Amino acid sequence: MADLYRFAGFTSPSRLERDPFLSREDKISGLATWRSMVERLADKRDADEHEQLMQEIDRAFARLGRSS
Repeated sequence: MADLYRFAGFTSPSRLERDPFLSREDKISGLATWRSMVERLADKRDADEHEQLMQEIDRAFARLGRSS
């Protein structure tokens, strides 16, 4: 199973969101892709952990001025 807690080398949604080399659109696109991956691949046994990750992604979206 894919490591849902890493995306494109980023270890957290906030790290992706704070990357100074990415445009706002790139950050939003990356977060959307990460969120979609979690939704599709999350294992039901780890539902609480995956929900926490989804919330982190949603908070990063909010700081960028976009809803998930």
